[in-house]
Amino acid sequence: LVLAISLLIIVLSVMNGFDKEMRERILSLVPHITLYAHSPIADWHDDVMLLKGHPEVAAIAPFAQFDALITRGTDIETVRGIGLDADEAGSFAPLLPYLDAIEAAHFRAQEDGLILGAGVAQHLGVRAGDHLNLIVPGTGREGQMAPTRFKTIQLSAILNTGTELDQAIALVHLAVASDLAGLHGHVSGFRVTTRQLFDVQRIAWELQDLLPPGFYSTNWMMTHGNLYSAIQLSRDLISIL
Repeated sequence: LVLAISLLIIVLSVMNGFDKEMRERILSLVPHITLYAHSPIADWHDDVMLLKGHPEVAAIAPFAQFDALITRGTDIETVRGIGLDADEAGSFAPLLPYLDAIEAAHFRAQEDGLILGAGVAQHLGVRAGDHLNLIVPGTGREGQMAPTRFKTIQLSAILNTGTELDQAIALVHLAVASDLAGLHGHVSGFRVTTRQLFDVQRIAWELQDLLPPGFYSTNWMMTHGNLYSAIQLSRDLISIL
């Protein structure tokens, strides 16, 4: 009986650890709500001010997003490119604990710097200071054909979060990402951090009501909700046992 209960307590502790890591690590890096627009957003500064007025919004950051191939020699990896404003505390600050301080400062100083996930960097065999080639497929915002875009870029820093984000992420400055995505200085949408982690569905609808027509949203429960539900189910079953 002592052994059985000890085992259940140990497993419950492990699940509590997973829950803590989910909240403090993954959800500190993944936006709680992501607002997308059907067309590139030109006057995004006005939209940011509207969204900041919502009482449940803790931080908001504009972003530009694109899919790309990244190559070095004969090695090729696919990445999800995200452009963030390095001067915005809400977008760049959560990454600082997982970056080398000198490399992070180097990225801020470079206009066309690149931060690469540790998994991608390991597969390519690169380190900070190396030059890489980005190839962005020629697809426009609404599916029409567009010229393929090429860019040689220097790797400024390597992001090592210990999560799945390291396997596919490439971070660049907002202006660079906007050009690579074919947005011509505009942005794709907004990454929102909320004060109510488990009420993101309601908050997302309220934020959409503040914005002009043409916006839609996703939230962390759509992308990582299954993992969190599995952790909660395991905890409940062990508690019942």
